[in-house]
Amino acid sequence: MARFAMSQRKRIASAIGLAAGVIAGVFALNTWMVPATDSTVTALTVATPDMVAMDRSLRHWKTVTTPPDPKERQYALRPAASQQRAIAARALTRTVARMPAADIGAVRRAYRRARGTRDKLLIIGGLGQNAAPEAVTLLEEIYERADDHSVRSGVLRALGRSSAAGRQALLIAEMSSGDSRLQLLAIQGLYGDAASIDALKAVACGDRPVEIRLEAIRSLSAVHAPEARDALEALTGSTETALVRMTARKALRR
Repeated sequence: MARFAMSQRKRIASAIGLAAGVIAGVFALNTWMVPATDSTVTALTVATPDMVAMDRSLRHWKTVTTPPDPKERQYALRPAASQQRAIAARALTRTVARMPAADIGAVRRAYRRARGTRDKLLIIGGLGQNAAPEAVTLLEEIYERADDHSVRSGVLRALGRSSAAGRQALLIAEMSSGDSRLQLLAIQGLYGDAASIDALKAVACGDRPVEIRLEAIRSLSAVHAPEARDALEALTGSTETALVRMTARKALRR
């Protein structure tokens, strides 16, 4: 009798274990494990189709850029491999660009997992094509945390191409950056932006280095508004340097 009871308990325990395994497997198929965040808490997030598509694009990109077999390194130099990388890069950028606002958090996690600058710049480029304001917020966050000039430059270029609301804020702020290269990129990103007339006028008519002022004049020249034209006409006065006067006159002829 004791043997029978023990056998029954073993069968019940085995059945419970099997059921738990099945439930865990089903749960794993419908969830997406993400790495620990700054709070060191690992979270499980239900995967949406867009998140799955981005994860697939990321894995494909990593596959074509990092051949698992060292013998395939030579293949990476061939035109076919280069074409594959270009296709994978475009696919990843498009996937990020199409992510809905509710799933931008998944892009944030993907960016944090990215190790190479090239991978980060592709994600940044996709965010620049995403029309959600949340994409702009993430770009600003990336910029503030970045200590890599390439990443910061990529963010400014992405904001310059963005159509999302609020994209101008960081660009306007960085026109006063201590790095002249970032200043130029910020000004270029506001090319023709009517909402930034006052900021562009302040730089074009201010006492900044001449190359910064000239770039502001070019961006201002693409703004079709009376205020922009008035500012350009003021720059043709005799008190300005010859180069500034010439650039302003050229801009007025457009």
